Amino acid sequence: MRVFLGLQAAALIVSGPLLAPVAQAHSWYPHWCCNDRDCQPVDTLQHNSDGSMEITAGGIFVMIPKDFPSDVSQDRHAHVCTYYDLDAQIYRPRCLFLPATS
Repeated sequence: MRVFLGLQAAALIVSGPLLAPVAQAHSWYPHWCCNDRDCQPVDTLQHNSDGSMEITAGGIFVMIPKDFPSDVSQDRHAHVCTYYDLDAQIYRPRCLFLPATS
């Protein structure tokens, strides 16, 4: 049992730095949007010719409609908050945060 607890502690110590950016970002995500678990940094973002965007984040794919509103990200990275639409069986955006444009 002690070995198991030691391995858990070691895993937390090793993974802690990897989780830090998400934890810091959650400090500024609006609670109404993310519920402290639905938002994450964007891994890839592709702008389509029709004005929509295709985003991957944390292993999920999200299509962002052309006129979907966005807020300014507070860390110069894109972030998306999502929910799973059971009827359509796809992830849909709840909130989108994009870096400020200069």
